[in-house]
Amino acid sequence: HRHPDTRSSGTGDEPGMGAMEREIMAQEAAQSIVKAVKSEGRVAAGLKRWAEGKLTPPVVPWDRLLRSHICAGIERRSGLEERGYHRLGHRSWSGTGVPYPTSFDYPLDVAAVVDTSASMSTSDLERATSTIESLCRHLGATVRVLTCDSEAGKAHVVENAKQIRLEGGGGTDMRVGIEACRVIRNRPAVCVVITDGYTPWPSAPVQNMTVIAVITPGGKRETKPWMPTVGME
Repeated sequence: HRHPDTRSSGTGDEPGMGAMEREIMAQEAAQSIVKAVKSEGRVAAGLKRWAEGKLTPPVVPWDRLLRSHICAGIERRSGLEERGYHRLGHRSWSGTGVPYPTSFDYPLDVAAVVDTSASMSTSDLERATSTIESLCRHLGATVRVLTCDSEAGKAHVVENAKQIRLEGGGGTDMRVGIEACRVIRNRPAVCVVITDGYTPWPSAPVQNMTVIAVITPGGKRETKPWMPTVGME
């Protein structure tokens, strides 16, 4: 008496291994090819490219990563039940897999510091304002924005990029802008710093405020280990 083959993929009419098993075998094969390249160096170019591509982790778009960090910062500050996250909607921020409430009945505590020092190019500043515009749209709420070079400007509540006033043009010290966010009334849960990265950073985390560095293209991405850092593509 022959027993049925249980190695099907689950469809009932496709014999053989399932998708997970095939993926595991592909990963193992790719690892073997990469090892062979390093030890012998005699592997077909097409096979080498396939193996390297198979083992390269997928790249998460920087704007999705930023919104995920913001969501995590808000949750750390407030707690899920306290801030109404107990009733989750069916949507998520641009496919990040991070859920948010079906409706916002409270202000999201997010502030943005825009580096307006002389090292920031016009395209850098345009990227900064478009990033804030995107945050306003995806958060469904206003964002407090302040500009900073070596001095911090006054925080302004904005709903779109047209309301942002860019002032500055001197030296660079984002610590001043971060401190300005820390001491304003109703301290934000998250402070997003948009900069080219050529700045000193605080030596320690800010209490009850997540600081996220967003570095413009070609900028310096050396921040602090405790600081979530996102590089614009």
